[in-house]
Amino acid sequence: SNLDFKLHLVTQPHSVHLKGVYDKLKIMALADLSEYDKVLYLDNDIIVAGDLNPVFDAIEKPDVLYVAQLGMDGHTNEYNSCLKSPYNDTVLENLKKNEIWPFCAGHFGFIPTKKMKDHFAECYGLRDREIVDQEQIAMNTYFCTRNILDFSLSKFIKLQPTWTHAPFEHFIITHFIGMNIRPHVKLEIMSNYFREIVLNKTKFA
Repeated sequence: SNLDFKLHLVTQPHSVHLKGVYDKLKIMALADLSEYDKVLYLDNDIIVAGDLNPVFDAIEKPDVLYVAQLGMDGHTNEYNSCLKSPYNDTVLENLKKNEIWPFCAGHFGFIPTKKMKDHFAECYGLRDREIVDQEQIAMNTYFCTRNILDFSLSKFIKLQPTWTHAPFEHFIITHFIGMNIRPHVKLEIMSNYFREIVLNKTKFA
């Protein structure tokens, strides 16, 4: 009840299509983050249902992006099909060898250093130079190939697909993924989760 926060709304015209999602990479320009030790970014189709202290405790190293691994075996053309130069076999083998997996760009943590600000700026620049589709591809391409990732957030975050029936599970952070679904349908799924999981856990705690 005593939280002090700022709400930043970013509205993009339809003509730019999906490029508005790149604006999350401007996060260090939205406010003076130098007064904070750690930062956690969350998309707005997420429900937080637990203490976030363990999540922040997992963010330890500077100049590294903390993410949650996607439930896939490894990188495929799905994550670089919009690049002018797709991954070659050597790059794919190195990613696999170093256990660098695709991650969801809807949530990430970091320590706000000058180097991280530079990383975000360079990654943002990919939208015009190399990638024409979405920030998911840009962020995976940039941070994975440079091996500046930590997957420690995986154990705190549940990806709840909204395009199919999936049983609810209690996690600190639940991200209701799926772009090709009507907003009111996703909101209803999120509302059901809140009633069945969050409110019940509070009621019987």
